[in-house]
Amino acid sequence: PIGAGLAGLARGQSLVAVGRGDEGIAVLRQARVTAVSIRERVLESDLAFAEGYALVSLGRHREALAPLAEALAIGEELGLDRLL
Repeated sequence: PIGAGLAGLARGQSLVAVGRGDEGIAVLRQARVTAVSIRERVLESDLAFAEGYALVSLGRHREALAPLAEALAIGEELGLDRLL
């Protein structure tokens, strides 16, 4: 299951990078569902950040706020912010 989540992260980011933004965001969101289902919080945070970043890159700034805030909240919850 974690492999599917990681593959979704890579595929989703790649699709966004080649101009297939909506498709890439859909892949990232589905991979995030997988991460939540297996309780893989670090991957969930990575996927939320990737979704937010993709939305920003498409000019969908308001829509990006929720996944970016979620990524930040998970990172703080896990203490990942202390790694910076």
